[in-house]
Amino acid sequence: MTVLGPLARQVAEMEAALGQQEWGRAAEFLSPDIRYVVGGQEPRYGIAGIRDYMAAQSAVVEWVGHDLLASVETADMVVIEVISRFCRVSDRRPLALPCTDIYRFGDGVIRDWRVYADLAAIGLGRPE
Repeated sequence: MTVLGPLARQVAEMEAALGQQEWGRAAEFLSPDIRYVVGGQEPRYGIAGIRDYMAAQSAVVEWVGHDLLASVETADMVVIEVISRFCRVSDRRPLALPCTDIYRFGDGVIRDWRVYADLAAIGLGRPE
């Protein structure tokens, strides 16, 4: 069992809110101008950028949760290794995606969120 530090617990609460599409609650954990980068895609900014990305993702795959493998925390950064679990919309096939997320904090909120994963595995390769 991985013991989460205080910043990783904030990340877990934020992700739970996102998973339930509680955008206002999730935004409480994020800076208004958060930079969100998934794979090799273009950065998105703010809760609206995250919401737009997740809406596009939901058209292809439904996120059903993740399994936490490891967590490392410093004074202003959390690195989390997970297996993200999805269900493909087209055929309801379950998919497991190894993923590493890096969250950088400032002023008590997440200012930068990077997701490192092979998005081609779930049909979300780099946009043209």
